Parts: sequence; C-alpha cells; structure tokens
Amino acid sequence: MADTGLRRDAVGLREVLFQSITDMAPGAAIAASIPAGVAFAGGALPLAVVFALIACLFSAWSIGQLARELPAATTPSASSPRSTPHPASTASRA
Repeated sequence: MADTGLRRDAVGLREVLFQSITDMAPGAAIAASIPAGVAFAGGALPLAVVFALIACLFSAWSIGQLARELPAATTPSASSPRSTPHPASTASRA
C-alpha cells in the first residue's frame, strides 16, 4: 500500500505565509470596518457590534451542525451523503 502522508518539505514558508494571510483576512476586515461604523452607528456602535457577534456565533453554530451531518470530503472512507440517509429520515419511515 502506498504511503498517503504528506511528503517531506512539501509545505514551505511561502505556502504557510499565504495560508496564514488568507486565514486572518476576514477578521482583519471586520476589525478595520469598526471605525467606519462610528459614522453610521454613533453611540449605538457597541450594540451593533454585539448584534454582529451574535450573528457570527449563529453562523459558526450552523456550520458546526452541517459539519456534523456531512462527512469530510478528504476522508477516503467517507461515504456519500446520498448513500447514507439522515437518522431522522429513517426514523419517520418506521
């Protein structure tokens, strides 16, 4: 059986640097937009940031739920979601 691991030195400084930048970019854009929000929200800016945080938490929660239901695309042994019915759909058929 062939070795399926990552070969030695396959990921260099350039790859890690750009992965880090793309990982941090959304958060940096949000942090940079808060001062621009002062002109529109004024004294309500803290409340607007709290509402945005709640929206982000709901999004993160729903992505977590989706990840729990769908198998990882990179897992070789992962089955297709179409071939494995959702537990709730099989319970209603009984």
